[in-house]
Amino acid sequence: MSNVTVLQTAANRFSSVAGFAPIAVDGNIGAKTLAAVQRSLDVLIVEMPGDDSGWIADSPSEIATMWRDKISTSLELGALAFPIGQFLLKQADRLKLPAVAAPYIGPPVPSVASNAPLVLTTTQAGSLVDAWRGLATWKKIALGAFAGFLLIFLHGRYKTARGLSGSTSMLHLFTYKNRYGSYSDVWAHDAEHAREQIKRKKDRPSGFYTISRVTNVPARRVA
Repeated sequence: MSNVTVLQTAANRFSSVAGFAPIAVDGNIGAKTLAAVQRSLDVLIVEMPGDDSGWIADSPSEIATMWRDKISTSLELGALAFPIGQFLLKQADRLKLPAVAAPYIGPPVPSVASNAPLVLTTTQAGSLVDAWRGLATWKKIALGAFAGFLLIFLHGRYKTARGLSGSTSMLHLFTYKNRYGSYSDVWAHDAEHAREQIKRKKDRPSGFYTISRVTNVPARRVA
């Protein structure tokens, strides 16, 4: 806490005995803070010591009188915020004055009746329909065309990702009977491409092989 907030907190403890409303603990010395501190010191000034002989040197009343004479403006109080704040805190503890909560500082809080039902704000579907109906015809056509292009684009991206596109950048799995009578696999763009790869491998005599495209196997993109 800053020196000013300590001073304001200490002054608030005197609010009940000095007869003023608690002030905001905001670190700014204004007219309300000055008045609260002055009235707090006034309470201590009129407090007489327990000795019948009169004033005691450096008594709380005497010290409060000294500080009271030095603070006639907010600027003067700001320069003495630390010693006066510590003095008021010590005297509040001596007098057993309770802590006082500062008033709330901030935007106003809306009041809600205790028996009022809680209503949650939801998006009204009807408002979207009304907004669509309110659009000009050319805007509806433009939005529909844009939505169509977007749908075609997304569908193409989906097919490409799943390997369903007919692009030559995709490879498909083909099987063929090799020269040992068993089956081998080869990745190719199409059946002709697969035959060319098999011929290069010389896996069977030229002209004597069978080939069939394997189903349910996703295509692989060419690296």
